[in-house]
Amino acid sequence: MASGRMLQKRISLNKAVNDLSGDTSRLMFTWTIAHLDQYGRIHGDPSVLKSLVFPRRADVTEEDVQTYIREWVERGLVVWYEASGERWLQFPAFKRNQPGMRADREPESGIPAPEDGKHVDGSVPASIRQTSGSVPEDSPPNGIQCKGKERKSEVAPPQTEDDDAHSSPDYPKINQVHIDLATQLLDYIKDNDPKAFNGKSEATIKKWADSFRLLMDKDGREEEEIRDVLHFATHDQFWKVNILSGQKFRDKYTALKLKRDATGASNDEESLMDKW
Repeated sequence: MASGRMLQKRISLNKAVNDLSGDTSRLMFTWTIAHLDQYGRIHGDPSVLKSLVFPRRADVTEEDVQTYIREWVERGLVVWYEASGERWLQFPAFKRNQPGMRADREPESGIPAPEDGKHVDGSVPASIRQTSGSVPEDSPPNGIQCKGKERKSEVAPPQTEDDDAHSSPDYPKINQVHIDLATQLLDYIKDNDPKAFNGKSEATIKKWADSFRLLMDKDGREEEEIRDVLHFATHDQFWKVNILSGQKFRDKYTALKLKRDATGASNDEESLMDKW
């Protein structure tokens, strides 16, 4: 497992995190990110989690940690599930918040996936129970499914219009990965201009998702490479003011990749700071 993870500065603007009951809950949530495996998972037993994240906090009890976990679940920040006789946590937004991470270079942690388990009793968010499976507005956009209980992105894959005959059975449709990439691009743009695309984020994501679909399915680009190039494009001083749509990103992809490869790394200041 890596020695740490990247902490995106937009976490300070996240409503769900700011709505947590207190600073200790927020601190534990933030520190837990540093301990996640390459899939965004960690032990979900309160006593184990405390020993990993808060080993020197004698003032925090196992009961406190359990309370924190439940409110993280309630706000859609984590999935709490049981598998292989243990409890685990999954951070659904982990992958898109770790641009450039090479999961294939890390040893397997052995933590089972949520799909192999079931939700901890009483841990399904009230907002999800009340809306028959839809996620709250501030939930992470990644969908997680646990034995028949699915959390879906608030942005559904659209019916697309394009010159590539999307209706053909031989052509894959837009999927969650394409939507996540489009969401990540929008998030990066909003880091630079918080008011960008206000009021039309969902429509924008639907449109951009199709550009990412074409980039992967037609152009043959791999997801991890796309995330690396996307991170570079939206943080490079020149490109970040020019790449303002999914179509533009696809059109300039080759130039972006060559420039990114030539520099050897993203120019983002976050890539230079210590990973918590």
